[in-house]
Amino acid sequence: MMRTRLSADARASVMRAADAEARRRGRRRIGTEDLLLGLLTEPGGVASTVLGRDIEAARSASARLDTRALEAVGIRAELSGPAPSRRMRGRLAFTAGARSAFVRAVRLAQQDHTGRVTAAHLTAGVLSARAPDDAIALVEAMGVDVATALERATASSLGTQ
Repeated sequence: MMRTRLSADARASVMRAADAEARRRGRRRIGTEDLLLGLLTEPGGVASTVLGRDIEAARSASARLDTRALEAVGIRAELSGPAPSRRMRGRLAFTAGARSAFVRAVRLAQQDHTGRVTAAHLTAGVLSARAPDDAIALVEAMGVDVATALERATASSLGTQ
């Protein structure tokens, strides 16, 4: 079995950005939504290209989702900025959904025999989740067709675009 690793660009930029997004939102773990937001921090990157949206559009949609969720349980809130900062040291752990996205990304990387999981593989891995996954809810809240975005991301990850 081929050993598959996260490429340097994905590890350095995407993972750092996903961690920062989770912390910015007051999360204790990195979820699929944080991975997607991390992928979108790269202007003109794969995620931005396949979704046709940038990080600001995604953060705005995420804030709307959070507001709706709070209102659903009777809490009226105006979410206009990042969550209050909590000092969390070290790396944040991944949710089960985020770990599953990595597994799907690794499988795609193995199909193209590169041995490296790129941002394109990870984008496809995140987008291949099923509702009610947080990243899928975010993509839908941005008005993007998930199936079309997944098709584009998969084609990009396998170099068949």
